[in-house]
Amino acid sequence: MARNLELLNSIAMVSNEAKINVYTAKYRKNSKDSNYCISWPDNENEYIKRLLINDLNQYSRYKAVDFDPQKKSNDTYEVVCDQALLSIWNSIMNLIEEHLDFKDNHEIEILRNCNFDIYEMLYNNKKYYLCCKSQTAYNMFKHKWAFMKTNDEVKRVDTSEWFTLSDKIDFVVELERDIITVYVFNKNSFIHFFDYYNYMKDLVRKKIPEIRKWSFLDSTDLIVNKINQKNVFLPLGRIIDDVAYLEAVRKIKPQVLKQRLLDKCKQSFSGKDFNGNKLIVTNNSISKIMKMIAKQYRYNVFTDTAEESE
Repeated sequence: MARNLELLNSIAMVSNEAKINVYTAKYRKNSKDSNYCISWPDNENEYIKRLLINDLNQYSRYKAVDFDPQKKSNDTYEVVCDQALLSIWNSIMNLIEEHLDFKDNHEIEILRNCNFDIYEMLYNNKKYYLCCKSQTAYNMFKHKWAFMKTNDEVKRVDTSEWFTLSDKIDFVVELERDIITVYVFNKNSFIHFFDYYNYMKDLVRKKIPEIRKWSFLDSTDLIVNKINQKNVFLPLGRIIDDVAYLEAVRKIKPQVLKQRLLDKCKQSFSGKDFNGNKLIVTNNSISKIMKMIAKQYRYNVFTDTAEESE
């Protein structure tokens, strides 16, 4: 069961008591040698904190749910607790630790090329990192001119020294004794930042020997051959680390699974889906078979139990 982000439990207290440190960084996964981080002065911290609290407040009414790589339910935020994310996050912590001081940063282009804003929030003796992916100021203002109205005329404004911060929080990272928890508000940003799809592909690929043991299928070849497709690795990624459940999948007898599917999932499966007692895997059936294995129907054929309605 996903746990709530503590910051959302009492927004008013967080607004009054939390302190923030502001960092902005240039961060690209594939060019680590050129990444850097800048520590901001604190003269605008209270104003920035109000912006962040305002963005956080909308999620205080939302329900915390376990991360689902395939879908997002309304009025929820998702929670990931996975140590595999720690190596990527540590690269951000290293940037923060080796940050440049704002006052020593004489090159404005260094600030204008930042694309990742990190707000270290200290509350109730814990640190939370509120993260915002953003467009660089260089790209934002490139090939554009800014103007302001002056009486009956317009006046051109020089943007060459402008830089920006974002207050739209994509995800929040909580570290506690080297245990990482990520609270996801923007799924696409989280997946891109942590390279989560490639991580899930690798996770599922490592389990191919386990998949090969599924005797209720007429063949596992098509699943293995299409392991890099989203309709295969995403549903499998939901259950691939659940040892007890995978054991139930491996041990089920083909005739038992067939009977349960025909009795309880007749809206999706029929006798035409079987060769004898074994489920036929085709290009047309692979998605619904993956959905079944990933516990995405109301009835779980492997454990003979009801699942929560999707």
